[in-house]
Amino acid sequence: MKNDTFIKDAFNGLELSQEKKERIWDGIETQISAESRNKKKTGKTLGRFAGTAAAVFAVFFMLGVCSYAATGGKIADVFLKRTSKEAEEDIIKNTLNISQRMEVYAPELYVCNEDYFVFAHLRGMVIYDRKKDCVASLVDLQEIDCNNFDTESRFTRIVEEKDRTLVIFNEQNDRVDKVYYKCDLTDLENPLLTQRKIGETLEALDAKKLHNNWQKYKKAHYTDTFNSVPQSLTKFLNNNMYSENSFIWKAKDGSRKQSALIVRHIKENPEDVYYSLFTLDKNTKKHTIVKLNIEVTVDNTEGIINKDKLPKFVYTGNNAKVEAICKYMCSNLNYEHERTNTVYIPIPLIYKTIEKKNKLVILVNLSSTVLTRNGNVLQDIGGGFKESRLYLKKTDSGYRVVKAELAGDGAKLIRDIERFTKDCPDVKNKFFSDKRYSKYRTMFKKMLKMYLKENNLGIVYYKDYGGDKEKIANWK
Repeated sequence: MKNDTFIKDAFNGLELSQEKKERIWDGIETQISAESRNKKKTGKTLGRFAGTAAAVFAVFFMLGVCSYAATGGKIADVFLKRTSKEAEEDIIKNTLNISQRMEVYAPELYVCNEDYFVFAHLRGMVIYDRKKDCVASLVDLQEIDCNNFDTESRFTRIVEEKDRTLVIFNEQNDRVDKVYYKCDLTDLENPLLTQRKIGETLEALDAKKLHNNWQKYKKAHYTDTFNSVPQSLTKFLNNNMYSENSFIWKAKDGSRKQSALIVRHIKENPEDVYYSLFTLDKNTKKHTIVKLNIEVTVDNTEGIINKDKLPKFVYTGNNAKVEAICKYMCSNLNYEHERTNTVYIPIPLIYKTIEKKNKLVILVNLSSTVLTRNGNVLQDIGGGFKESRLYLKKTDSGYRVVKAELAGDGAKLIRDIERFTKDCPDVKNKFFSDKRYSKYRTMFKKMLKMYLKENNLGIVYYKDYGGDKEKIANWK
């Protein structure tokens, strides 16, 4: 076919090995043959394939190590675009930086054998070559919106098929998204990532099958780490951060193993943090702990790339009282100011304003949150409430906080709030009201959208610990 020759010639200009060019072209020829046979039987045109073949010209490398597409001799529905070098550095930093976030567990393994293992986090997926003892490649999971880990209702699933192919998909309430992905690990340094649509490919999988495959995979390969190790190892686990669930796999000699990631700290130097692969033989109960050749960055002010520094929050609204309170909070209550990859967001919840001559007395809950950037996501890593009585003085430009009474902790909390509200008892219950969180969320969204509008950071999502990603553009 004339068109076939044209498409094949286009591959000669791509910077691929001859083997890879032939592999992709074999897949196209296979599909052309199938489409031709189908045309003879049904009389349908090849218009749909022509659109698919045109996507050949969008073949690029992602991260310099992945994302041209062909799996099992089949052409992909969509060829994924190349990711910049800057994005690659961002993936490496954020995937391997454990201590910048409030983690409880280390990432879980999705594949493990004697040759390689795979783990993933909010920023990317890491493929580790055990024979070469190094990270073989990374996949940008944010690029394909398959980074729903440590979430509440929407989850990313990663399942390995027998032919060293990963199936990556999202599901919510047991319902699978129409788009899923396949990642061929035949070459660990060049994983082939393709996009598929349920019911529209030659290897069409229905949503129910994807969900059931995950359930079977989970049952066959996962066990609770802490409850499945000998008692002699529980103290070791308690002293380190480990994967909540271990991955069970079969070695070439037939023995059954279970492996998990361990994040370890050197007692003499708390900033010396590193990954290890923990493996337990299910039969002999003997275990190994192998330090991985992965650099884990530590969350301090040294060695942090300047481009990762988040701008400070500045109130730009038209409420002079809120502006004065925000300035006070950022200057006096921001205990995270030395951490350059975080931003402190003040969220003042005003309950009562009392005017006294040229001064204001404000009963307010000085709530706040601290966020860190992870690609296009802002992660919540902490925050709190501080019940307060503030005194503001009128100035030429607005107001200034001249005195602050902050409630203490424990038994002092109720005592101080009663003192704050002695002249306005109707406000007392507002400090403890169940509606406080709703008020907090409303003010938080307003402050965060203000911050992002001013700084144009390219942030798309917000994520609280243990919660689903929230698309900020959808906030009302």
